[in-house]
Amino acid sequence: MLDTSDRNSVRPRWGLRHVKRIYTDLVDEFSKGELSHACEGPLSPSPESVRSPGKLLRMWLRSPWDDYTLIRSGSVEPSLASCPGKYFSRATIREFPNPGSMELLQALSGIEHPNIAAIYDVYCHSNRIFTASEYLELSLADTNFLSFPFEEWEIATIITEVLTGAGYLLLRGISCKELSMSDIRISAEGKIKIGKNDLGYVLRLAD
Repeated sequence: MLDTSDRNSVRPRWGLRHVKRIYTDLVDEFSKGELSHACEGPLSPSPESVRSPGKLLRMWLRSPWDDYTLIRSGSVEPSLASCPGKYFSRATIREFPNPGSMELLQALSGIEHPNIAAIYDVYCHSNRIFTASEYLELSLADTNFLSFPFEEWEIATIITEVLTGAGYLLLRGISCKELSMSDIRISAEGKIKIGKNDLGYVLRLAD
């Protein structure tokens, strides 16, 4: 049985927050009726059933390295870079073949949620697409569970945050079947977000 008598005195690792409630931002943003309709019907949301706060996605017809400074290049993992004018602010740069689809850019601009890694800029250069997105230091795939086992409240927090982000993607008609541990990332401040290493989920939405 889990002893919770003094758990508030233990400093959370990575600043993870305790789970305060089971109803998260999804319930705040969507009514229960809309959630039931989305679960029962096909995942093809209409503007009335899915509301986004809206944002302008910055798209540039140049190389991302004209703006971002490379810190570490990765062949499998995305490259690590510093943000323009802010050396200590980090971003991840990912490179993809250019699908030649404006729907892709529209799909990218429509994804905005506290549990989804934010996309800062999109670059089109040399028939490739680059994305500059939020940097999250640790993935669950990098975690040594044998040496550093999670406590029950930490596991509950991660599951709650991931399900919130996955539920948002599902309500937008985006499949999460290929979601892996490497896609679940934790920042040094304790933020838990889905940070996809590819654009497969967006491409399926664009198709």
